[in-house]
Amino acid sequence: MLLRTAWSLLYFFSLLPQTAAPVRPSPEFHDADTDPKTGEVRFDPFQTVDWQQLAQRDLKDFNLRRPTPEQVAGLKKHLRDQPLEESGTFAEIQFASPPETGMTRGFYYLLSGADLQPLQLLRLDGTMRYTLSAQKTAIVPGVFFGKIVAKPAAPPAEDAPLWSSRAPASSSRS
Repeated sequence: MLLRTAWSLLYFFSLLPQTAAPVRPSPEFHDADTDPKTGEVRFDPFQTVDWQQLAQRDLKDFNLRRPTPEQVAGLKKHLRDQPLEESGTFAEIQFASPPETGMTRGFYYLLSGADLQPLQLLRLDGTMRYTLSAQKTAIVPGVFFGKIVAKPAAPPAEDAPLWSSRAPASSSRS
């Protein structure tokens, strides 16, 4: 996958009820990668994501809790064919999940020196790093992680994603 790193700015305003003295949340900044072929922007989520729970729900190729012998054999082959390092002891598989409800509240933007574009959240791209048991009969999940995938209205340049619970003062909604 050809990704180029773009400077990223993520702007976050909390939607939680404020205490007696309302305080404007501080902006948050994240780096992002832009895929020049698809125009998709990938960045770390602002909210906590339980990637392991999403993997258990959304990995369609096998049952994470009780994989079948065929599923373990498929992961053995994947580990043999696509190891992440020379010793061949672990590999990764990817999965896609819909954005979680809390992520769709507020607004995400792609910020550049030229303009501010709204971002549409598309999905969460998760990864499970795994090994096989010593007997090579079971999957041993190790690490779960992922990125938010969004798409701007126009192709991005060297831009930065931005998230806010409020629309910019200059924008209007129909």
